[in-house]
Amino acid sequence: PSCFFRWELYRFSGAFDSATNATSPPPSPPSSVTNQTNTTKKDKRISGGIVAAVVIVIVVAIILIALGIIIFKRRKQNKANTLQTESVKFDLKTIEVATSNFAESNKLGEGGFGDVYKGVLPDGTEVAVKRLSKTSGQGETEFKNEVL
Repeated sequence: PSCFFRWELYRFSGAFDSATNATSPPPSPPSSVTNQTNTTKKDKRISGGIVAAVVIVIVVAIILIALGIIIFKRRKQNKANTLQTESVKFDLKTIEVATSNFAESNKLGEGGFGDVYKGVLPDGTEVAVKRLSKTSGQGETEFKNEVL
């Protein structure tokens, strides 16, 4: 028994039915092979372009996700680091005791609304007290901006 294997681009079924020694079939036209080669190169270029586009999209997506995570973490960190400022109200007697009745030795300086004094509350907490001046021409909004 003999075995014969042949592969071509065209059909050749039934070509070896009656012959034990077959002759080679006529060569296929060169134009079809050339067209197939050109098509294959074109397909490779197209698929290469598609692969490049997909890779670029994935890289850009990863970069955007990373930037989003970094920004989110920074904002979260900034919120945690921000001190909660709340307005604390004391009666005049407590403030006078804390600042030794606004003694000159406790004076830290002067602001837009008046003098600033150092005070110590009964629980030992040090505070800065701003004593408003009657002659200050600024309003409530400016005061809140300066104090808070």
